[in-house]
Amino acid sequence: MHDGTGDGLRVNSGKNIQFYDNTIYKLGHDGLFAIGCQNVEAWNNRITCRTNSGLRNWNSNGVKFHDNVIDSFYHWQYFTNWIEKSFSFIPISKYFSVKCLKS
Repeated sequence: MHDGTGDGLRVNSGKNIQFYDNTIYKLGHDGLFAIGCQNVEAWNNRITCRTNSGLRNWNSNGVKFHDNVIDSFYHWQYFTNWIEKSFSFIPISKYFSVKCLKS
């Protein structure tokens, strides 16, 4: 997935989502956006963010993000009207606990 204006994959209220072995480059939003899902796992992805996030979880349970490489692309032309020039690689809903695993 590359050079798009939306999300790579957006899942709303899904179950048993497996997102792996993807190369995602300069999308307009998130590489993966899981909304209200159960049992989401993302691994072995190479994600270069242009804006927004590499992997995003909102209101989901049983989420595992591991063994991903996430970086960002920055070019001044994309941000001439923006005050804040930042990226969130993995934003997580504040209402759920998160366990970070080190491999």
